[in-house]
Amino acid sequence: MSYQVSDLLGIKRKRNETTLALAYSVQKGLPVSALDKFAGRVAPQDVRRFTYRVVPKPTLERRRKQKQLLSTEESNRLARIAKVFAFGLEVFRDEAKVRSFLDRPHPMLDDKAPLEIALATGPGAAFPIYDAEGARRYPGRWNTHTRPIIYTSEHYSTALLEKLVHANLVMPANQHYIEITIPNGISYEIFQTAAHPGWDSRNEDICKAFAQDWYDERRSALLIVPSIPARLERNVLINPAHPEAKGITYTMPEPVW
Repeated sequence: MSYQVSDLLGIKRKRNETTLALAYSVQKGLPVSALDKFAGRVAPQDVRRFTYRVVPKPTLERRRKQKQLLSTEESNRLARIAKVFAFGLEVFRDEAKVRSFLDRPHPMLDDKAPLEIALATGPGAAFPIYDAEGARRYPGRWNTHTRPIIYTSEHYSTALLEKLVHANLVMPANQHYIEITIPNGISYEIFQTAAHPGWDSRNEDICKAFAQDWYDERRSALLIVPSIPARLERNVLINPAHPEAKGITYTMPEPVW
């Protein structure tokens, strides 16, 4: 990304510094000056109001007075919005157009403005990562609106590949991941591809019909299926309505940089 997030935040980059450096800075806590600098770019007409949308006024003023860094969550929120802004610059090549786009309600976002979504998503958002709401709203190959499941991958690399394929090879902004721990003895079923010819075609009916019966009958808490883009890899579908699903635990979200 030619428009570097670190530049938007006024963070000095060292030569040959990797993108992980920004992740480390976020984890440590960004300076309040990063918020002030970026606010001047994204909301030049109302800098103060924007800063208070990222960090509540009492908290931000306390950070200023005590010369504190932003918290990890606050820094993550700021970096997330900066990434969206940087991506907008890649597309529009004009800051005024990016600001207009960010503040304008979009029909694909339930008539919410992209900036509103960027401020709300991620850790502390309306829907956590380990949640079936996304699959309910936007069903995948293995589910329908009425049978929401949680899509996971066996490996981090497989999850990234799946995301890239579904995003036309451009990683969307504000991506986070969690690590899931499945307890010993939890029930699972493996989808047998040989018994279902045509399962991997563009028509998803075979997969949806199989998973629908699996979901309704609560045959197991997990359904293990092949990854479409990487056939030797596997995805793990979780039925959150299954009693055993309550035993699954997961870590705090971490940003994908």
